[in-house]
Amino acid sequence: MEFELVEPNKILLKENGKVNEDETLDYRAYEIFEDDTGIREKKLIPTAYYRFLKMFTMVTYDQTKWETTCRHLVGEKIDRVLFQFQREAIYRMIKQKRCMNACSPGLGKSIQALACLSYFSGNATNNLIACPSYLTTNWMNEVRKWLPGDVADTAVVIGKAGKKEIEGATKTLLFTPGIKIISYDLLANILGKRGGQPTRSYFNTVILDESHFIKDGKTTRYKNIAPYIKSCKQMYLLTGTPSPNRNKELYTQFSLIQPSVFYQYSTFAFRYCDAKYDKFNRFDDRGMSNVKELSFFMSYLAIRLRREDHVDDLPSEIREKIIIEPPTHSKRFSTQKKKFMEELKNIETSESAMFKVQSMASEMFRLTATIKEKPVIEYLKGYVADPDLEKTILFCKHQTMLSAVTTFLKDMGLGFIEISGQTDKGVRTGLIDTFLNDPTCMFAALTTGTCATGLNIVPIRKMIFLELEWTPSTLEQCQCRINRIGGAKNLHYIYLICAHTLDDMVFRKLEKKTALITDVVDAGKQYGDFTFQQENKKQKT
Repeated sequence: MEFELVEPNKILLKENGKVNEDETLDYRAYEIFEDDTGIREKKLIPTAYYRFLKMFTMVTYDQTKWETTCRHLVGEKIDRVLFQFQREAIYRMIKQKRCMNACSPGLGKSIQALACLSYFSGNATNNLIACPSYLTTNWMNEVRKWLPGDVADTAVVIGKAGKKEIEGATKTLLFTPGIKIISYDLLANILGKRGGQPTRSYFNTVILDESHFIKDGKTTRYKNIAPYIKSCKQMYLLTGTPSPNRNKELYTQFSLIQPSVFYQYSTFAFRYCDAKYDKFNRFDDRGMSNVKELSFFMSYLAIRLRREDHVDDLPSEIREKIIIEPPTHSKRFSTQKKKFMEELKNIETSESAMFKVQSMASEMFRLTATIKEKPVIEYLKGYVADPDLEKTILFCKHQTMLSAVTTFLKDMGLGFIEISGQTDKGVRTGLIDTFLNDPTCMFAALTTGTCATGLNIVPIRKMIFLELEWTPSTLEQCQCRINRIGGAKNLHYIYLICAHTLDDMVFRKLEKKTALITDVVDAGKQYGDFTFQQENKKQKT
């Protein structure tokens, strides 16, 4: 059976070469080409694609249903902080059950996905969050923040080398009720050992963060995971990079969303990738064809909210905390941290303790830079792939991190400037001018020790702290490089927090800086920022 487009908004259904009936479909999904003689080229439409487009109706937000049905199941804690455009996105995700959320960074893909997970969570349901390994801790933090009632039944699945541990994780964690957070590679390892096709739906709701990590259908990762994802009840792909380098990269994700429609790659390739066999009989699927039609599919399968369309709804500042998980932890760092925390207790009673803490903290930050380097680069790989990439300031503390970042930007062919203590003072202003005015220069890689003061970098909107400083005032000064008169609206600060290091402690100080600084000044203490953690502990006890 096939369909033939004969004119705008008119499609003939053919079976065995005979026309059975006339059908109509929104003409925007199809193209008719005319050559110089006026002869039109007819388009044949794959049956499964046509039926999906004809039967699918776009979800329209219903405020009454949200109030009466969705709000309670999503949860009051989440609903209270949602913007209206986020409610509309969540409503569509709930109704479609399977789709891609490709909203611009900073518009809340995580909270939208967790709202859907909460909506569909009943008694004894098994839900799955798969993500790159460096984001597992961040997702645990998001669950703890937005779904506190589910924390007791949430587990981060961690695999260790060896068959025994992986089998144990399979039996005790992955297929038991609750929320399981797991890396793509470990998930593929566990599911691959089960083998075959799943006989039932093992997961209720599945969230695949940074879903472009499984865009290659030839990888073992995709082959092991896909059958279990296709059989789950609800599934949400989250990605800030929906635009692929080639059309073929969309197939794997489309096949996860609608496996009954996108079940044969060759059909997709010939339709949208201009597939053909070359003279050596090699299959070439690197091209693009029927782009408007594919875009029409994308509008159905993906939710795409752009920041510039909702700029009036957003707050003047967004501070986003992203926890990254390093692949390994240094024993030296763990030992140093234990000694540091013990010495920190003595600050209140010993002036010499402050100097010991300062020295130890400097060493711990240097060690942190080493273990943090790999997950920082992994994060940036996804960040730079955003089709709406905008000029961004990257702040580092150490030269080692700065070198790793600039090497990465060079390898990616991205324009950037670099300013550190090694940069001649006479050229720094000129470098900032290049960053602001050269459209090909997308990044300013700066060190906090050199660029926290004295620079005016407006109207840049985005700033990422790849490393933190012990002193909150230094970070505040860095933020003021873009938070100035004449600056951009809706400033977006991102802090990459490395799990199990001092980062989380520093970020808490930054969040509570005003009250704590007031307490310290009023008490007449001279211990600086090292008293903050101690003051915080006293307030809790």
